[in-house]
Amino acid sequence: MIATVEKSSSSSCLGTKNRSASVQAVLDRAARPFDKVTDLSFAEYIESTVMLDPDTEVTGGPYNLDENPFWRQILNDFVDHDVYEISVMKSTRVGGTLALVAAALGLSHYAPSPSMVAAPDESSMKELRNRIYSTAEASPAYRDQIPHERFRNMLHVDLERMKLYQAWSGSAQRNRGRTCRYVLRSEVDVWAAKTSKGGDPLKASAERVGRFYYSKIYSESTPDGDPSSIDTLWRQGNRCTWMCPCPHCGTFQELRFFPFKSGKHSGKGGIIGWQKKEGGLVKKDEAIERAYYRCVEGCRVDSHQKSDMVLNGIWVPRGQRIQVIRGKPVIKGTAEIDQRHSSYHLWKVHIPTITFGDLAGMYVDAYRSATLRNFFQDSLGRKNSTAKSLPGWKELGSRLAGTYKRGEVPEECWFLTAGADVQDQGVYWSVWGWGDRQTSWLIDWGYIPRTEGAEEYDDEGIASQEIDNLASDLTGLNIKVINRYFTVEKGLKNPLGKTKLRVRLANVDVNYRTRQVQEFVRSHVPYPEPPHLNDRVRTVRGKSTKMKDLFKFSEVDKPQAGGDPYAGGMQLWEINKDIVNEEMFFAMLMKRDVTGSMRFYQGITLDGEECLKQMSNERPSQEVNLKTGRSERIWKVYSELIGNHLWDCGGYARAAAGMELKRNDVTWDASTWEPVDVDVVQEIANQQYEEDDDGNDVARVR
Repeated sequence: MIATVEKSSSSSCLGTKNRSASVQAVLDRAARPFDKVTDLSFAEYIESTVMLDPDTEVTGGPYNLDENPFWRQILNDFVDHDVYEISVMKSTRVGGTLALVAAALGLSHYAPSPSMVAAPDESSMKELRNRIYSTAEASPAYRDQIPHERFRNMLHVDLERMKLYQAWSGSAQRNRGRTCRYVLRSEVDVWAAKTSKGGDPLKASAERVGRFYYSKIYSESTPDGDPSSIDTLWRQGNRCTWMCPCPHCGTFQELRFFPFKSGKHSGKGGIIGWQKKEGGLVKKDEAIERAYYRCVEGCRVDSHQKSDMVLNGIWVPRGQRIQVIRGKPVIKGTAEIDQRHSSYHLWKVHIPTITFGDLAGMYVDAYRSATLRNFFQDSLGRKNSTAKSLPGWKELGSRLAGTYKRGEVPEECWFLTAGADVQDQGVYWSVWGWGDRQTSWLIDWGYIPRTEGAEEYDDEGIASQEIDNLASDLTGLNIKVINRYFTVEKGLKNPLGKTKLRVRLANVDVNYRTRQVQEFVRSHVPYPEPPHLNDRVRTVRGKSTKMKDLFKFSEVDKPQAGGDPYAGGMQLWEINKDIVNEEMFFAMLMKRDVTGSMRFYQGITLDGEECLKQMSNERPSQEVNLKTGRSERIWKVYSELIGNHLWDCGGYARAAAGMELKRNDVTWDASTWEPVDVDVVQEIANQQYEEDDDGNDVARVR
């Protein structure tokens, strides 16, 4: 469907209004690389020349946009004189990188100029280079212009008429080395924040186009974390939305996953069928079967009608709207942001093979497995943000306080973990209970000071074999946490049929008093070989870099700063603090009765002021990095006097819960866990509690 666009009367700074003939002549000469070599639009030219390699793409054959019409305008922007930057924020599998490959080949014929293609790292750049060459080899129009495989290198992609210089975010020289008209940037959200020389690779790559009057910067990525580079770029642009007509009433609207919560469209404008009437979610299979789309006017759109709805969409910049006049859609109004930066958002609803039911099933699955962060990013193509304000400590305690007492285990709790933060003069600790979809309960917390007479020495200045006695506070950790039994509230039984539980896994921070902590952990278990099937205490260290996973195991022989080796080596688990911080913050913002929320014991505002203050003292903040000039999301401790040790303890305990699920090969969906037959095993379980001292009394979640 083609829409008529009514442009505002104000001219773009790249327009021709009020220019002298001589100035216009210079600009026209500079723009010659954009002159058409055919009457076809750029998107049509790509469709007529680019063929897909079935070995590297989902399907072979011509690059066909009939099922993906939303890419036509984006591709045509590459040769639009009034557009200097294109940013596409997308979910996975919508064709962003393929569009980059097709555009690179098309430009080599349509408007050849010096260009650069950039990826997150050298490995992904090599993969992208090979994808461009394989597509060229499959396309007769480009096959003869590329070199033989043995002449290909990592300096540039040789398209004969146009060279694509290769760059990646970790190489400052690659990003700064060339002056280019086109800069094509892939997956910018996983680029390095800065190079070894301290420069911002996104800024460096953007500066490559400074000498050209007409240039183009193309950026595509799935959002990854907060802050998100692609989200920032998208917001800086005109924020085009793919507006689709309802097949029943014809109303053009943005396709959304979540219906509106309030206003005139309350309960409409989203996917319906994944929620129960009484609250909660239906099962995944039921969501897939029953889900449909409810238009903003209330019409029911079933999955078999989705394709027509999407195929007839129109890109509309923020601030403009569609009005149907004489049966034809007309774009009215003035865009809020200068059209020279075109930005677009695409998500999995735009993929032809994915139904409304599939999307509903993805959400239910993500919700039950506590992976909503991935759902927002990979399926909705949206930045997952927890940038909400946290209430004060009293309000936080009152809002999340439950009915169970301190030191008791709620009936719904399946298992316990603990975290300990070792300081010079003592140890902070907390014990947490866990249930369905990361529902968490604070069971108990405390601080164990070192008593007078505890050994004092330079922790890194002596060999570990010289440590004769463990410090008093670590010994106390055994009594308070490791070997302690916690009873289920009111004499009830938890889903595993237990009336009392011990901590399954405790993570102890090793940043301070490293050798003492190492010896303390080693005293609990002779380390087995990975994957550590039976240990109950682990040595951990928080890490704030972009780790992919929640935790990572490594062997450490000796301190990085030098000194004697650790006796027997230290088995260290690195914890991704960014992930646990985001999960904890998100859980604290949820309502207490919602599955997945964080919950405190009854009366915590009376005896837990220190705990609540520390739990609310570390919060996310947006600050400008003085080295890169970019706004970054950091976790900030607001008062050093209050500290954040118990917040860290909670993070270590949360990571321990993830470790426990990992070694039992299950997800956070408790409906897949196997409860025990209480009547059969209760007597045996009670005997185990009395007789077993090594932690095997706690049955595994399976």
